[in-house]
Amino acid sequence: MKIRLLLLALFLPMAIMVCSFQEGKIQDVNVVKSLFIYNFTKHIEWPDQKINSSKFRIAIFGNPAISAKLTAILKDRKIIDKPVEIYDITTIEESFNANLLFIANGQGDKLNTMLDKCNGKSILIITEEKRLNSHGGSINIYERDSHIRFELNEMNIKKEGFKVSNQLYELASTNR
Repeated sequence: MKIRLLLLALFLPMAIMVCSFQEGKIQDVNVVKSLFIYNFTKHIEWPDQKINSSKFRIAIFGNPAISAKLTAILKDRKIIDKPVEIYDITTIEESFNANLLFIANGQGDKLNTMLDKCNGKSILIITEEKRLNSHGGSINIYERDSHIRFELNEMNIKKEGFKVSNQLYELASTNR
């Protein structure tokens, strides 16, 4: 019972947004996805060597609308006690200093190359294409039955040195 109450308290803002999305009150799915991304950062511990920068950097590939929504949501907020820098990228090399990389749906042939180049850099990779989660992504956000859901790839998470809270595992579909 205590665990359920804790989960509810931790994810209530996200749950409210998802429910609103379901009811058609939120017309922009990018707002919901941006809230998911922000809430993920609250439940993931990065390897120490990746957090030594003065800012928490989020690179966005292929969806400027997510950048705009995240910028609005994270205005005046911090992640891991650091100011947040959100930027769009056009090449994978631009993401190498990022803490988190979001790869939007529909990037085609570029995706496998991007995932291979980010391998071992302790960048949390969040995708929107289910097939990519098994190719190097750590988290995948997807829509099923008019619901926004997410799955975790435990193998990729551990390989990159991240620690994920049990609460996040309990809320996700896990690819083990």
